[in-house]
Amino acid sequence: MKRRLFLILLPAIAFCADSVVPGQPPAPVKKKPALLSSDLNGRDMLFIAQAVEHGKTLNFLATQAEKTSNAGLSEFGKGIVKSGAVQSAVIQSLAEMRKVRVASGESAEQRKYALQFSKVEGTELEKAIIKALIDTNTLAVTFCELSEKSGDSAIRGCVVQMLPQLRENLVVAETLAGLPPNGEPARKIESQPLR
Repeated sequence: MKRRLFLILLPAIAFCADSVVPGQPPAPVKKKPALLSSDLNGRDMLFIAQAVEHGKTLNFLATQAEKTSNAGLSEFGKGIVKSGAVQSAVIQSLAEMRKVRVASGESAEQRKYALQFSKVEGTELEKAIIKALIDTNTLAVTFCELSEKSGDSAIRGCVVQMLPQLRENLVVAETLAGLPPNGEPARKIESQPLR
């Protein structure tokens, strides 16, 4: 019985014997490397990761919008692709600067919308694309607004650059859906003469 107990405890005894030497301080404990080597806090890292994901989704939705027969939706899609390319490059460089790992490939939202769009066509497809554009732009605007007061100046600069375009995209998508922008009643905007 004693021998069996000794064999069970032998690895623990050997470990303790290696780490503690009488008369000397214990050996320093090695720290495990961090999974993320970024200097950002959680909210800022989440902003960068979400910005990349929203960018992928918006690009996918824009390319789908370009393929529709609805001229307004198609032009809107082309505009998003152009502005999205610049924003995507800025976000990718920010992620690299701040050492934030971002997932490559399709986003989960992109896969979800691809499946949804494969089941409809015609005007139903156009409505689904517009709804997806509204939902994705709303989320992107919300994440940007939450990051406006970031402690990181590069993130604040990125938000300042992206937010106006995202808000404009949201208004255009809501207008294409026939919704009044920002909950206000739809009205025709007429130019007023300058005085």
